[in-house]
Amino acid sequence: MLSDRWTRIEQIFAEALVLPIAARSTFVERVCGDDASLRCDIDSLLRSHDSSGVLDTAPRSSSPAAPQPSLE
Repeated sequence: MLSDRWTRIEQIFAEALVLPIAARSTFVERVCGDDASLRCDIDSLLRSHDSSGVLDTAPRSSSPAAPQPSLE
């Protein structure tokens, strides 16, 4: 049962990603119907996908460019 739910979440999420951001909310509302929990899960995934994370930015250095160690 849980596997079926995750399969559905993955499918809806994948379909939503190919839509323009402005159209996603209407799509998710339509496909989730009155399943508020499903809608919450999809909305959370979409928010996470659309936001920047720690790996999306270059690290900041407080010191000037230090020489990098050589592997030679």
